[in-house]
Amino acid sequence: KVKISRLKLLTFKFESLKILDDETVAEFNVRLLDIANESFALGEIFFEEKLVRKVLRSLPKRFDMKVTPVQEAQDIATMKVEELFGSLGTFEMTLDDNTDKKFKGIALQSIVAHNTSLTKNKESKENLAESMPLLAKQFGKALRRWDRRIGSCGNYVPTNAKNIN
Repeated sequence: KVKISRLKLLTFKFESLKILDDETVAEFNVRLLDIANESFALGEIFFEEKLVRKVLRSLPKRFDMKVTPVQEAQDIATMKVEELFGSLGTFEMTLDDNTDKKFKGIALQSIVAHNTSLTKNKESKENLAESMPLLAKQFGKALRRWDRRIGSCGNYVPTNAKNIN
């Protein structure tokens, strides 16, 4: 009775098996093979064709462009589960690379634009904060030079003129 109830549970798990949104093909392969191995240990064998068909039905929409050619071009009855998962794994890597490039470009553009506006605003405040003391220092130097040129009696004294005293 325990064996029959465990087989029923494994059959239910197998029938309801779907790849999760955040799950990789390799992780799905492990889950599928765990169910198949447990069933085999209890005396029920899942043939390759049944496993291949289950995998093809369980894939999300993002794999549709891979599933259709596999179904049309290859004989599913003779296909091995390892072949299918190898092909799907390669396709997933290509899909992930293309998706990463697309989203990285968009993300970098928005981050750069956001950082640029923040940086410009921050830089302008920092530049202003740094510029004010420098401006005051240069203005003070200019005033001191002007005072030296004017002389004690208030008349302008050119810098190349010699002191007659």
